[in-house]
Amino acid sequence: MKKHIAQIIDVIKKHNRFILTTHQLPDGDGLSCEMAFLNFLKQMGKEVFVVNENGIPSKYRFLPGINETLDIKTFKRNNSGPAEVSLVFDCSNAERMGAISGIILKTPVVVNIDHHLENGRFGTINWVDPGQSSVGMMCYFLIAQAGKINKEIAECLYTSLSFDTGSFLYNIKKKTFYVAEELLKYGIDPQALANKIYYQQPLKIIKLLVLILNTISLDNDLKIIWAKVSADMYKKTKTDEEDTEGLIDILRPVKEAEMVFLMKERKNEIKISMRSKSMYNVHKIAKNFGGGGHPNASGFSVYNASLNEAEHLILQFIREKWKDLLI
Repeated sequence: MKKHIAQIIDVIKKHNRFILTTHQLPDGDGLSCEMAFLNFLKQMGKEVFVVNENGIPSKYRFLPGINETLDIKTFKRNNSGPAEVSLVFDCSNAERMGAISGIILKTPVVVNIDHHLENGRFGTINWVDPGQSSVGMMCYFLIAQAGKINKEIAECLYTSLSFDTGSFLYNIKKKTFYVAEELLKYGIDPQALANKIYYQQPLKIIKLLVLILNTISLDNDLKIIWAKVSADMYKKTKTDEEDTEGLIDILRPVKEAEMVFLMKERKNEIKISMRSKSMYNVHKIAKNFGGGGHPNASGFSVYNASLNEAEHLILQFIREKWKDLLI
């Protein structure tokens, strides 16, 4: 860790123009890291652009600096010259960045900061540490080493930590609570942040949740519960995929389930998010289907299949390999 932190700080000192990005459909970890680094780099007097493939979920619009993010078209239109360094947060491979990857990978220096078990090492510098609870934790150690943490950065990093541990329920390490405690020293209000992250859902998302819950299935023998989100549900509730973030955690507390997964319909693709308690390693399932993540939280896609066809493929694999999936 010390080696990577020293390398990245050295790169920051030597260069002046930066692009920050994260994966498609950005979440609380990637977005929070972008905003923390936006603040950090501005303190250093750098020119910084935050560019993402997709828009910002409404629940994260409280993050300091979030209104400075750009879409690709705006960035191309207003960009006065090439960036020297790109920093990519929470992205296991270059493809997950989406269309912005074409710009990112052309910069002279690409810094890849991630904590997924499988990472494509697409950067000039690849700081990949699956032992970290979140990429926000990694950013904490880096920015703290530079001596640049302030209240705004602390709010962003705490949001990352809270999100990627499911509000401190999984991916917990000893240092998780150490970092949380250190961030509290900057005057942030964890209760207020939790309220913004978890308790500001618009009514349309609750209506979507009702439809999702009506699709629940349970396999008592394997202790698995799952649900589906169809394109028609989005249409009926005037929602889209970004509104499903966190909804899988509604299924997780079910007593009868040791594993839960949520299937989301896209064009020519079914996106699957998986969570487990202590019985299953869902990363092994995701890896089989070309995805990745962590033992307790992973994801993947099934292409050119309907929801029912994807459901059949996933359940067939789990039923055949369930003994190999046990922790």
